[in-house]
Amino acid sequence: MIDIPGYKIVRALGKGGMAEVYLAIQQSFEREVALKILAPHLAGDTNFSERFLREAKIVSRLVHPNIVSVFDVGIEGEHHFLSMEYIPGLDLKQARLDLSLSQRVAVVKDIAKALHFAGKKGVVHRDVKPENIMLHADDGRAVLMDFGIARPSDVNTGMTQTGTAIGTPHYMSPEQARGHDVDPRSDLYSLGVVLFLLLAGHVPFDADSAVAVGIKHVAEPIPLLPSHLQIFQSIINKALSKEPQHRYQSGNELVAELDTISVAELRELEEIAVQVLAQQQVQAAAVDSEAPTVVGVPVESSQAVFSADNRVAQGNAPLNQELEVKVIADSLPEEEEFESTSEAGRSSLWPWVAGLMLAGGIGYLVYFQQQLPVQERTQVVDAIFERAIQGVERVAQNMGLQDPSPAVLSDASPSAQSSVPGQPLAENELSGSVAPDLEVVKSLSGEAIDSAENHLDSSQAPSGKNTAELFQLQRSEQLTKASNLLQTLPENLAQGAQVADIYRGLLGKNPTDIEARQGLKQVRDVYEDQAQRALAKRDYETAKQVLLQANSAFALAGKDSRFEKIRKQLQQQQQSDEWLADAQRYIAANALTKPEGANALESYQRILEVEPDHLEAKQGVAVIAKRLLSSARRRADQGEWQRANQSLRSALRAAPNDPQLIKLQESFERQREIRKLAAAAKRQNRQGNLFSPAGANSLQSLRKIITLDATNALALKAIATLEDGLVSAVETKIQQGAWDDARAEIARALSYFPNSGELQQLKAINEQAIWDASQPRVDRLRASHQAFDQLSPPQLTRLPITGSIHVGFDFDNFGVETTVLTARLHEGKPAIEVAQIPVIVTRGRGQQYFYLQPPLQGFANGLYRLELWREQRVLAHVDFEILRPLDDPENTPATNLPSNPL
Repeated sequence: MIDIPGYKIVRALGKGGMAEVYLAIQQSFEREVALKILAPHLAGDTNFSERFLREAKIVSRLVHPNIVSVFDVGIEGEHHFLSMEYIPGLDLKQARLDLSLSQRVAVVKDIAKALHFAGKKGVVHRDVKPENIMLHADDGRAVLMDFGIARPSDVNTGMTQTGTAIGTPHYMSPEQARGHDVDPRSDLYSLGVVLFLLLAGHVPFDADSAVAVGIKHVAEPIPLLPSHLQIFQSIINKALSKEPQHRYQSGNELVAELDTISVAELRELEEIAVQVLAQQQVQAAAVDSEAPTVVGVPVESSQAVFSADNRVAQGNAPLNQELEVKVIADSLPEEEEFESTSEAGRSSLWPWVAGLMLAGGIGYLVYFQQQLPVQERTQVVDAIFERAIQGVERVAQNMGLQDPSPAVLSDASPSAQSSVPGQPLAENELSGSVAPDLEVVKSLSGEAIDSAENHLDSSQAPSGKNTAELFQLQRSEQLTKASNLLQTLPENLAQGAQVADIYRGLLGKNPTDIEARQGLKQVRDVYEDQAQRALAKRDYETAKQVLLQANSAFALAGKDSRFEKIRKQLQQQQQSDEWLADAQRYIAANALTKPEGANALESYQRILEVEPDHLEAKQGVAVIAKRLLSSARRRADQGEWQRANQSLRSALRAAPNDPQLIKLQESFERQREIRKLAAAAKRQNRQGNLFSPAGANSLQSLRKIITLDATNALALKAIATLEDGLVSAVETKIQQGAWDDARAEIARALSYFPNSGELQQLKAINEQAIWDASQPRVDRLRASHQAFDQLSPPQLTRLPITGSIHVGFDFDNFGVETTVLTARLHEGKPAIEVAQIPVIVTRGRGQQYFYLQPPLQGFANGLYRLELWREQRVLAHVDFEILRPLDDPENTPATNLPSNPL
């Protein structure tokens, strides 16, 4: 029992050669997960173990809605485990037959998005195939599984003899098949194979061995899709290009290409598929569509049309045979209808005999089929079923039965009916019959047919062969002849009418002749393929000849929707070539977008309306758009905005989704708005509306310009000029001492420029000045060697003091109360206080004078500082030097000091 800590295994989901997958509950989150346990023989490989853990961690980072999420990875004992998102639903291999064409295209888009995301992360899947694509049952999205985890390493699972090719042969890219290094474009090739499978019902390259398939991927040309799906051919051609550089370079490129096909076109293709199938079926039964014994092949729904060929390719019984068996079984009469006497009784007994024979035959068929290899079962079913029907016809004929029940002989040849009602069948009316193997017929019907054996033995043709055997021989010869002609038909289309007549002749004898019906379809396919090849080369004469040959081979070809589509395409391409010549002529005359009705752009656009993938037209439009883009930029650089806009509008008509044009259009729109705002700012500046009114001033217009273009030099300079003007006005107010006015001016300026550093600094200065102006202050402090009463003379630096030091000062804001100041005199450095006296001020403002008496020995020569204190604050100070007159005769008392004493 497997036990992974943290997980509770619920049940097994699947098992392969490399791993087992379980539905489990991750207990920490209580969520359902898919738990993959690798096979022990892989876990034992140390290199593999290390690579497994490393790659799992890489893939765990691929978080995308179309990639399965990896939650956890680890090793528990001998088990390597991987915890992944649980995706309920079916894989694409299981579900594809039930998908509409639109749904199939949507699946490919989803996986392309996943590969685009993974490719950007540098991760390559290497094994993109239907089995690795899950369709989520809840929301329908396609999810890519097994992303880079547990890659196979043996030859049987995809490794070439060179030892390095990993993947599934039918979906390998050419470089992968060669064993070369691969990149994300290899995954896109594999997705292209998936797309081809979803469209055509089979893979593009198939063979008996992996090596042969790989060779086809490398060397064989890309096959064509059915005619009604030609709209996808260019996409297939690019996706399956042999060289990676010629493919889609990213998943988004493929998605964009598929997006060019509209939902309406996809719906129309589904309807065309139904019509094509219905027309083939009608033509197959056209020999005698009114005969009561002929049952037309049922018409399938649009979904079934896309899946019928797939079921045949997978080895199931052909769709029409399945339906025919059901029709016969359902048409068996009820018991009370049987009679056993007279000629009427013999006729009414026929359904019972036929029913017994068919019932026994079907039982044997089921048993015998299951004993054979898968690839042979379908062929055996076809052969036995056909021979059983033929045997029933012959038994009926030899028993003398006439006009068998139409309900039972719904698959019989029209020639099996008597041309004259009530008369037995003649031998020459059995030309559509095939001689059965008597032993096979006996094994199918048991004892019920023993009584007919003598009738068969006695109905020999004169040549020694019975009629049915003769006609079977003739049919075989006709099929061989038709097959030989069909092989050379592509080189000699004129013999198509002969081939078609042979197959029609066989269908006239037996409308259910599968080989004849398929042969006739192949003839049509050859004509269609050759016509499409000629159109692809734009070889119109050859295309016309092919259509003429098809018309001679098929009387109804003129009304065939496939050939009608080719004729229409031929006309469109011829018209496109005329428009292309016109465009080239206009280009030479430089008539890119003008005059109307006679310019290159319109000619190219007409082509693309009928041929969206026309390469030259696309290139022409791109060249025109590029030239117009260059012209628009050049004119914009020169300031010719009107002409630049004209060039841009023309370019956008050519390429409305071009990212460069869209970006330039956005740039032009911004520039147009910037020019408009700049003009408004200039007008508002002239009118003096620098900062007001709101919504219509120069500053707001300039700031709108900066919002559109943060580096606009003119707007930035103009805004800086406005700010400088406000700063200058504030500085003037402060210098004038108009601090209250300065305060108001600063508040106004900051409302416009709240982050201005200069205004913030001026605000601090102004507020300090206002505060200082309201405090007691001493404006001038003077010291002298003699008394004075005027403070205007400057302070002398040297004083010839021989006695007292006389002091005077201006004061303000001292209030109405008496204030006591302290005068302190300091000498030398470091300063030593040598004198201190109180100074009493009795007024709010004015001048005050006092003196400091010298000590007994007088003031010594040297440096002094006089400070005037109020409480704990120095209001003013003055520095000076004392020199006695005897020491320096030149330092006599200053003549500019006042002479009156204090």
